[in-house]
Amino acid sequence: ATHMSAGQFSDVAQFLFVNARLLSSLALQKQQRSKSDLLLNKVFQRSPIGILQFQLNDSESLILKDSNPAADEMTKANNKTKIGLSIETAFPGFVGAGVIKHYIEAAQVGTPWHIQDLEYHDTELNGIFDIHVFQTAPSTIAIMFSEISERIVAERALKKNEATLESIFRASPGGIGM
Repeated sequence: ATHMSAGQFSDVAQFLFVNARLLSSLALQKQQRSKSDLLLNKVFQRSPIGILQFQLNDSESLILKDSNPAADEMTKANNKTKIGLSIETAFPGFVGAGVIKHYIEAAQVGTPWHIQDLEYHDTELNGIFDIHVFQTAPSTIAIMFSEISERIVAERALKKNEATLESIFRASPGGIGM
């Protein structure tokens, strides 16, 4: 049998104590990270704003990694079926819109980007969107968006009616009495 001196025993006990505290601390951090991940997932799944997550691959192509239910509702598609596709394949309407370069820049260097009233058109989807893009991790972006077609159409109709009323008022020789 091996015998330890009191000093050796003390050193071993201190080593075990320090490692037990370290393991306990790591377990607590893992538990807290797990709770944080769960909360973020709930926000992602329950957000009323559409969210698409893309990863920039080695050939500088953005690949769809995930989408939330609001994104499916706003795009009227099951975007989960597009996971693994490039942005150009999954959302061909972005190709001619001049926005992909901003998405890639956000993924590469973290520059956030926003565009209002983006008119998107492809064979499956037509709409007007308010879009925010930002980096969530290196080479990864989130595209958060709202479908605003109805609001924009209403605003355009209101402006057209205002212009018509103004032209009638100006063309009227004696003004309009009430």
